[in-house]
Amino acid sequence: MWLNPFPRKEHGKEAVESMSLTDAQSFVNIVVLEPSFLPEGTELANVTARKETDQTRSSVRFEISGGQRALRVKQFFYDWSIPGIYADSNLVTQGKPFVWQGIAGFLGKDYKGHAAACYARWFTQVEISVLAGQFDEEELRVCCGGLVPAVPEAVQKIGQKAFALTSHTSRFHVPKWTSDDPINRVNWKAADETNPAECFHSHGHLPPIRFRFYVWDSVGTSEQPDGIEYQILLRDSENFTDCIWVWCSPKSLKSPFPEFLGYNIGKRTKWNMEIVKVEGRKVIVGKQAASVPGWQLHWEQGGYDYHIHMRANDRLRTDDVLELAARMVAGAR
Repeated sequence: MWLNPFPRKEHGKEAVESMSLTDAQSFVNIVVLEPSFLPEGTELANVTARKETDQTRSSVRFEISGGQRALRVKQFFYDWSIPGIYADSNLVTQGKPFVWQGIAGFLGKDYKGHAAACYARWFTQVEISVLAGQFDEEELRVCCGGLVPAVPEAVQKIGQKAFALTSHTSRFHVPKWTSDDPINRVNWKAADETNPAECFHSHGHLPPIRFRFYVWDSVGTSEQPDGIEYQILLRDSENFTDCIWVWCSPKSLKSPFPEFLGYNIGKRTKWNMEIVKVEGRKVIVGKQAASVPGWQLHWEQGGYDYHIHMRANDRLRTDDVLELAARMVAGAR
């Protein structure tokens, strides 16, 4: 594996080390991915890793370059926003989706106006940007789909472990932007460390432990003046990548609802938002305006606000999404 010969660098207060992708695995909380495919005339170069500490989120970077063109690849654990619902995080507008190995990726432009792609495996978020020259869409798709674990054992040791046990936010409670964010506020536990019967006893409208191919992965709770806040992450038990985030928010938290209904709503991403009657209750249903959509659900019930976000995928259909809402509204297990 390529070993970067450049010396240790400092990015602000965060140390960045030059090392191989294999060596980087022991210093980060993600499955480090390496390319099994390199575009013609390119090679792997400039591998660096930011090591995880209690104050620093880890990341891995490298370049794929040659023939007067170059890509930058960044890998990290996206855990300071809606957990597991990462999508086209490096793109400035809604990405063009594609599916590789059953997982949605996205093509578009990044914040510097460069052609870019975004993909994910397990909890590893992958952002790719074109630094020089041109790469066509097929090359970018194959670069995403061709990423494989640098250390295969890391899939079981890290990639399949619960969000609560791998997320920097859940373990160290260090906010990325502000301390008043939902993910940092709650105390997270892995689902197998949680007693679902107690959860259902204290709150009657939680998601089922298993829904389609999703199962409870992690549970976050916090005591609020008017009830217990619940955040539950359901995770695809087959690809360990696609997730559903359920937020049961007491009214005192004043959690936001979508402001508008209609088609192609939004700036960063576009959504088709409508109100649907589910078990006699008005539910705002949002379907991403894309060929491979993400989903949102929002409603009020019993002094709580309910918000559900689903990572973009090509397996869930409208009936599936509405069934999850119906089971929660009815309190059906």
